[in-house]
Amino acid sequence: MSLALQKADAFLEDFALQALWYVRQAGDEVALRFQQAVESRLRLLCEQPGLDAFAVLIIPSCRGCARLPWNARSNKF
Repeated sequence: MSLALQKADAFLEDFALQALWYVRQAGDEVALRFQQAVESRLRLLCEQPGLDAFAVLIIPSCRGCARLPWNARSNKF
């Protein structure tokens, strides 16, 4: 199954700011590799929507916490 992905405005803004930081701090080549890595991961998540981050809570005070499941219907970060 493959899902379509809509990138929220906040995601696009964060991505642009992070890419600009990489350009300024490490150069165009590193910024391009960052962009390619993000796009690759997003494609993978669209192809395998069940491939969500797995959380192991090892801090005792956090063991009662629960992660909210990703809403596959919204397809929005």
